Amino acid sequence: MEPRTRVEARCLPAGEIGASPAAPCCSESGDERKNLEEKSDINVTVLIGSKQVSEGTDNGDLPSYVSAFIEKEVGNDLKSLKKLDKLIEQRTVSKMQLEEQVLTISSEIPKRIQSALKNAEESKRFLNQFLEQETHLFSAINSHLLTAQPWMDDLGAMISQIEEIERHLAYLKWISQIEELSDNIQQYLMTNNVPEAASTLVSMAELDINAFIRSCLGIAI
Repeated sequence: MEPRTRVEARCLPAGEIGASPAAPCCSESGDERKNLEEKSDINVTVLIGSKQVSEGTDNGDLPSYVSAFIEKEVGNDLKSLKKLDKLIEQRTVSKMQLEEQVLTISSEIPKRIQSALKNAEESKRFLNQFLEQETHLFSAINSHLLTAQPWMDDLGAMISQIEEIERHLAYLKWISQIEELSDNIQQYLMTNNVPEAASTLVSMAELDINAFIRSCLGIAI
């Protein structure tokens, strides 16, 4: 006698389990039995897959990561398999976005590098221009200084001559003042105006003292 399946055993009465049925007594058809067997196979596959996912995730390979992700999102519920299409669509969109970002960055980086190199070249060119201008200015300043040096020497000599002339003029002025005071003293003495003569003599003495002090200090009289 062949062993009965679980479906057939569930359909028979308690006293007829050991007997061979003439015809199926349950309302379950062959399609329903097939669905039950497929569910059992899927459950077994899920269990095996979950074991493989746990092992693969530890190893760090991509298939194991994908399996773990699907198991997390779907689980053991067969009704949750409907989520796979949505998950695949979402992941496809994410993949396309990442690819676009990678392409955008890949296309922008060379442009940025070229722009930076161009800016560096421009800065280098401007710096070289400034250095050239500085060199020309330095040469021009040195040339002007060399040209102006004789003029500066002549100007210094002229200034010395002018200072010497000023000292001579101050001395002549002092002599003129002394002579004038001396003439005044003589006139006062001739008229017997002794007080005025004495006062003028004092003024002449002060003038002489001031001239002496100035000469000691190196100042024009």
